[in-house]
Amino acid sequence: MKAKHWQKIQAIFHKARRLPPGERTSYLDSECGNDELIRSEVESLLNSAGGEEDTFLESPAFEVAARLTARDSVASIVGQVLGPYKVLELLGAGGMGQVYLARDKRLDRKVALKLLLDSFTKDAERLRRFQREARSASALNHPNILTVYEIGEIAETHFIATEFIDGVTLRKRMSNAAVTVLEALDIALQMASALEAAHEAGIIHRDIKPENIMLRRDGYLKVLDFGLAKLSENLDEHQKNQSDASTQALIQTASGVVMGTALYMSPEQARGLPVDARTDIWSLGVVLYEMLAGHPPFDGETQSHLIVSILDEEPRPLAPQSKEIPPELERIVFKALRKPREERYQNIGELIKDLRQIKQKLELQAALQNSGSSEQRTERLDQSSVATEIVATNEKQQTPTAPTEAAQTVVTSDPAAGERKRLKLSSPLALATLALVAVAIVFGVYKFTHRSQANASNAFAKTSLTKLTTNGKAGQATISPDGKYVAHVSGDRGKQSIVLKHIPTGSDKEIVPVTGDDYLTPSFSHDGNYIYYRRAEKNQAVLYRVPVLGGVAPLKLAEDLDSAIALSPDDKRFAFVRGTPAIGECAIIIANADGTGAEEKLFVQKGSILFPFGTAAASAFGPAWSPDGEMIAFQIRDTSQGTAGSYLKALRVSDKTVRDLANQTWTNIGQIVWQRDGSGLIFTAAEDSSGAFQQVWRVAYPTGEARRITNDLSNYFGVSLTADSGSLITMQGERLSSIWTLPDGDTKRAVKVGSGRSDGDDGISWTPDGKIVYTSSTTGDQDIWVMNADGSEQRQLTRNARRSSAPVVSPDGRYIVFASTRAGDRRIWRIDVDGGNPKQLTTGKDDQYPFCTPDGQWVVYMSSDTGTPTLWKAPVDGGAPPAQLTDYLTFKPSVSPDGKLIAIMFTDEQAQPKRNRLGIISIEGGKPIHVFDVPPGRGKFVWTPDNRSLIYIQTQAGVSNLWSQPISGGKPAQLTDFTSDQIFWFDYSRDHHQLAVARGTQISDVVLINDLK
Repeated sequence: MKAKHWQKIQAIFHKARRLPPGERTSYLDSECGNDELIRSEVESLLNSAGGEEDTFLESPAFEVAARLTARDSVASIVGQVLGPYKVLELLGAGGMGQVYLARDKRLDRKVALKLLLDSFTKDAERLRRFQREARSASALNHPNILTVYEIGEIAETHFIATEFIDGVTLRKRMSNAAVTVLEALDIALQMASALEAAHEAGIIHRDIKPENIMLRRDGYLKVLDFGLAKLSENLDEHQKNQSDASTQALIQTASGVVMGTALYMSPEQARGLPVDARTDIWSLGVVLYEMLAGHPPFDGETQSHLIVSILDEEPRPLAPQSKEIPPELERIVFKALRKPREERYQNIGELIKDLRQIKQKLELQAALQNSGSSEQRTERLDQSSVATEIVATNEKQQTPTAPTEAAQTVVTSDPAAGERKRLKLSSPLALATLALVAVAIVFGVYKFTHRSQANASNAFAKTSLTKLTTNGKAGQATISPDGKYVAHVSGDRGKQSIVLKHIPTGSDKEIVPVTGDDYLTPSFSHDGNYIYYRRAEKNQAVLYRVPVLGGVAPLKLAEDLDSAIALSPDDKRFAFVRGTPAIGECAIIIANADGTGAEEKLFVQKGSILFPFGTAAASAFGPAWSPDGEMIAFQIRDTSQGTAGSYLKALRVSDKTVRDLANQTWTNIGQIVWQRDGSGLIFTAAEDSSGAFQQVWRVAYPTGEARRITNDLSNYFGVSLTADSGSLITMQGERLSSIWTLPDGDTKRAVKVGSGRSDGDDGISWTPDGKIVYTSSTTGDQDIWVMNADGSEQRQLTRNARRSSAPVVSPDGRYIVFASTRAGDRRIWRIDVDGGNPKQLTTGKDDQYPFCTPDGQWVVYMSSDTGTPTLWKAPVDGGAPPAQLTDYLTFKPSVSPDGKLIAIMFTDEQAQPKRNRLGIISIEGGKPIHVFDVPPGRGKFVWTPDNRSLIYIQTQAGVSNLWSQPISGGKPAQLTDFTSDQIFWFDYSRDHHQLAVARGTQISDVVLINDLK
């Protein structure tokens, strides 16, 4: 078919498709005239589009021909057996072949079988595209990307076998009914998550459109068709050597026809320019616009007119067409659709963050709207809308804590309780109170936003970030006062040294050699002559001092330091934190910097903690001495003020009084430093418990206004400033984790089955029928997922639940019990094994590490409500209050298979030196019956089925393996033989024949942030 005829068919088809069916005949009469060939082609395409309104003319001419040809060959393949696959039925036809439903006889599972048409096997370019699709999709393993099982050739027929998706395309979903705003955001976030994984693998999809998005019946989606994908790291050699790089962007397939879907093409793609990840961001923006508006942002009677619209015209505004779409969401969509690439979102992570924030705000509105009487709902919705519009003016503003918790309280797992609350809210007094609260919220949000906006254009606008190390094995660091040197920990655990790096030249000098112990939190003296550091010795941190160029033996200054030190301005004293968990006491202590004299307790706190138990020795955190020497800033994690938040405080040295330093709280605050002029403090912190990344913050003094310095998808820990406060260094870290299965625990047979970058690192548990329940941060929040043992049929069980961790499946397989911050504080929750019927089991402010008893009646867990982590139990069905089992620092419980014993980690205050040890206690609680020295690690303990041994993680020189400790005593035995990576969590199947482990690496590098002034 000639190109000009095809273009005419395109124009007529596009216009006819928009007409009501009754008006199409007269339109075709006028447009086609006596040209029966064109009319028959248009009518055939209209009939082929059917109810799904397939965009046939947005595909190349040969693709349409393939679909029409495919209909004539259906009978010849259905019912046949191709190798291990029995073909059951035709599912559809694509550009190069047919897609069938088949059964894999080997594993007795349904698959989608894509076959390349015989007529295309001799076409080298089309065969190459088919193979490109297979390579692209198989290189990715993500819950929102179609899983490829096999690629091969049977009897000269090329095929791709993938998972079978029982659902509809997004195109079909949009044609059935309007997509709600929240549904559109959920779909967009899942699409973005899939694209993020593809981009990280160096793959650009380049054909994102509703036809390539499959929605399962549970609302979960899959991205299909990587046939146009650009493999940036795997291009064929002849493609790399082409003089015109743009030919890869729009692959020529026939005279006058280009591949790709014009409606969703980015401007650079339409121009034939080289593409990058921002092309997919554009296409996602088009799809999101279409879901919200009900029509695409660009249009044209022909493909040429459409491309002109994409290149030159702006989409119509969204907001005037629907009051449900807030201005902030319109801003997000239009930022994704900015024509210059440099003005678009620069990476998909930025878009995910904005989409998630606006989704949380809209869910808050929905929760308020659904509570109370109809009059209250209207009033609350109006008030919430005003607040949302105000908040939307500031891109970084977070949803206020108070209304979020109020909404969560109304949506209770007890329907009767919820009804009682609604009845109480109907009183005139309650309505008046609610109105005043709403006004206060709106006014508070306005004041905070207005103040933030006033400084938004100035604060940290010119900061730049430079990596000083690149091997991923750098530890905590400090910068010299003159900004010329950085001293940092280097190497894997057990093989660490302290290295001095000269920033201008990049040269290194080792100043503290490898000793077998780990090093923590180095810091320069103010005069730049010395470096102080902690060394982990026998489960406690010991402070040393060494001259900046080394050369002499380090001087030991103090023992048992649970934080980094803060030097006084004259370098004569230092302050640090020491905890005594057995009595629930933490203290800020000062001592002489030369190691002489006695220590002095400056501040003692009970019922609250000055550091998060269990992480103090490993994390970069600590107090800060003010430049004038009058105050010591510190963080305190307090459970007495209604929520388990971290507060920034200041202790006056002279009179020991304490004052607040910030206007907000954080989930956790790391190391703190004062700016040298006393105008503010800089520190690392996580803003909430939703799994958000720890960022670098600044709090102004004395106003307490808080602002981020960094705002990205990395984790930062530790900070150190130059003398002029113009530059700082921090550590940029990330944990990469995947799930592996080991039949019979055999390391040699280990198979990777996980898909995300953080799968299982915070929990794994087997179901009785052999499925794996695990945590994953694939969608941004840390949620609970489930999959088959081979990694197939991955399904998300919790959504928008902030941070969920440590899932455990009940013995009867009915429930999944886990810790979650979905209601604010971390508490123990229960869901059905299919993800339904969430129920809160505890009411503490920091409850975690749940474990079910074998009879399925109780959940044993750790709670920090009293300030000291202790062991408790609560009924799995709720109702009765929890019962306390221990009164000393206890965590990570594991109940024996016979239900008589509990394995725990505890702090042994009687040991010399005191340290964390493995203990065995009675199921009724009390003191340990047996005690063992086991290296502390992540994850949980697992009992062997005979109740005789405990399996645990041990990491040596950066490599983790599983070990077994007999409870009768004796030496532990190594069970696995991994030679690389760390194990973060593990669990055995119910028959103990399958082992699942979350393995990966923790990478960190030193980064320099300049121009802070």
